[in-house]
Amino acid sequence: MKNFKYLLTLICCVLIVASCDSIDFGSVNEDDDSPAEPNTESLMSGAMNRFFTLTGRNYYAKPSLYVQYQSQVTYTAEQRYNTAPVSWQGYYVQTLSNLKQVIDITTADEVPSEVVANGAPENQAGVAMLMSAFIYKRVTDAYGPIPYTEALNPEENVTPAYTSQEEVYNDLFAKVKAARDMMDTGKAGPTGDVVHGGDVSKWKKFANSFLMSLAIQISDAAPDKAETEFVAALNNEDGVIDEVPEEFWYSYQNTVGAENPISQFRGADYQMSLPFTRALQGKADGTYITYSNDSFDDRLNVFASDPSLDGRPYGQEVYEEGEVPGLTGSFSSYSSAINSADSPLPYMTAAYTFLNRAEAANRGWTSENAQLMLTTGIQMSYATVDAHWDDGSATSGNLQSDGTTFAASRVADAGIEQVIAEEKWVALFPMGFQSWSEWRRTDYPGLIPAVEATNSGEIPTRYIYPDGESGSNPESYQGGVNQLSPAEDSNTSKFWWEMGS
Repeated sequence: MKNFKYLLTLICCVLIVASCDSIDFGSVNEDDDSPAEPNTESLMSGAMNRFFTLTGRNYYAKPSLYVQYQSQVTYTAEQRYNTAPVSWQGYYVQTLSNLKQVIDITTADEVPSEVVANGAPENQAGVAMLMSAFIYKRVTDAYGPIPYTEALNPEENVTPAYTSQEEVYNDLFAKVKAARDMMDTGKAGPTGDVVHGGDVSKWKKFANSFLMSLAIQISDAAPDKAETEFVAALNNEDGVIDEVPEEFWYSYQNTVGAENPISQFRGADYQMSLPFTRALQGKADGTYITYSNDSFDDRLNVFASDPSLDGRPYGQEVYEEGEVPGLTGSFSSYSSAINSADSPLPYMTAAYTFLNRAEAANRGWTSENAQLMLTTGIQMSYATVDAHWDDGSATSGNLQSDGTTFAASRVADAGIEQVIAEEKWVALFPMGFQSWSEWRRTDYPGLIPAVEATNSGEIPTRYIYPDGESGSNPESYQGGVNQLSPAEDSNTSKFWWEMGS
């Protein structure tokens, strides 16, 4: 009986195995919520939203402290130039990596019909390329040499080499022009575009304005190339950003994870800086900042919670009332127009484009009138501040002028090179990264370093590479450090475009 039972069991097992081999379970193990193919609309919108909402001290606060837009109150390490490593993960993970997937999918030999439904492939690829270039400029301007040519390919290379900054910039010029020229205004724009809603003509204008900013940034390191690229972009048939409706602003939402990054900084910890408010009040005397303006700048009425108050003293671990003559201990903060969770922020404006044109004209690159471009740049800054942060009227609200009178006084101030740079500082407010890049290149405005600096007493010129790079990618890391001057992973070392100045 025992042998008979074993035989029956063996036969049953064989039958079960045999029957399992022939059964088709269909899609019972497939996840209906997980798409079989990447969705380019979601990849693009996800990358854009992630980039624009990156917050925290490293992703937002540090540069605005370095250029003295604001001062820290309680936790003052950043405004006193702490030397901690800075992560770049937020730029590469689910941001640049997402955009690369969009580009790879939409430039393949065969593009699936479901991808085409998200906009013409060339327009999806073009916008993704422009956003990638915009992000990479921020990364290289912050660190110097970075993973670039070999980046975003972790399956084949987990230790990418650091590409020189000169090579990064040269490739950015090529990619931005390629992106601009591949896009077709006669075809559907990307449905994943959360900036311009698929308006391809605005992206083309952005491309040319961005090329001009790239050119200005390398103007000391590679003047011939800078001039050539600037003039070509200015004269390109697709035009540049020269009106407020064409500008690149990001609209935030008052929902978790989609807020304006500035809104994450408590008023108890961050206030406007004394140098910035004194400069815009026309009261700079060389004690806290060297600045040529001696007229009240009406934009301060929009920027500050109380324009009659000074900003907080800058660069001190602890401020004791009475240390600065005339200060009462009450300081202005960013206005609700700037720091509300749903306040929009500017990423490329007509004002910045005109001010770059003013600098190019002053350098002799173009036949445009530098004073006219400077005047127009200031007027456009007033116009965009009014349109986005005030009531849109030049005769009411907090901004009660169109900047014409103020611009006339600024054109007459100091030397035009200095005034252009100072006006960029104001026009770029509160966007610290680009303002920091401009200041490192020009040394204007005349920022006075922190009183109680924790490094060598210099305003930082770069970010320190992320923690762990020297251990996990030592050869590439050292190759990047060797390109700095001095060859040290320090926040006061300089890189290519700054060494040319």
